[in-house]
Amino acid sequence: SYSFPFSDRKIDTCIEYVLNNKDNLKRKFIENIDIIFSIRKKNYKKQKKISGIIRLPNQPRFYNRICIIADNNHIIEAENLRLYFLSYEKLKLLRNNKKIRKKIAKKFHKFYASESIIKHIPKFFGPTLTKIGKFPTSINHNSSIENQILVLNRDLKIQFRKDINTGMTVGHIRMHPSLLKANVIAAIKFFIALMQKKYSNIKTVAIKRCMGKPQFIK
Repeated sequence: SYSFPFSDRKIDTCIEYVLNNKDNLKRKFIENIDIIFSIRKKNYKKQKKISGIIRLPNQPRFYNRICIIADNNHIIEAENLRLYFLSYEKLKLLRNNKKIRKKIAKKFHKFYASESIIKHIPKFFGPTLTKIGKFPTSINHNSSIENQILVLNRDLKIQFRKDINTGMTVGHIRMHPSLLKANVIAAIKFFIALMQKKYSNIKTVAIKRCMGKPQFIK
């Protein structure tokens, strides 16, 4: 066990600034709030692969752009929910179209795939989704797509490529401060666990609006 290394007051101050500071410009869209970790370079080289998935207490995004790679039954559900979907036949057409693959990968925040199809995705989609940390999450027929997505949309994937990550969404500007704080603390605790509780290896921790200044918790 270990003691959580950040004070409530410091986290509250950062959240207050990100949500309410008068310097924040009003945008025509709802800004996400990201958490950004950086690691001391000398320690990163010694560290094994840093990646993992945590289910946050609260859904981080106000709006998720979702793509379902669906079997026949999931296509019907996706159509009823007005979700974008790719059938297996459409998936196969992507094999020789790198430009469209990249466009689809960039367009959506999250990808889900039917259990029977997910094993075929690398063959037709290539490594694109894996490289950007968006490889689809498997969905089944034990419950509705809607119910599964409500839970799975809370998943946060941490994946480092160099000594700093590009930011992971833990909330949005319309989120209640207490809900955002719960997500921030959960993300930090999980990251420290991924670092094998070596808190000293973490250089900085910051939260920021997608168009704002970072506020450093550490």
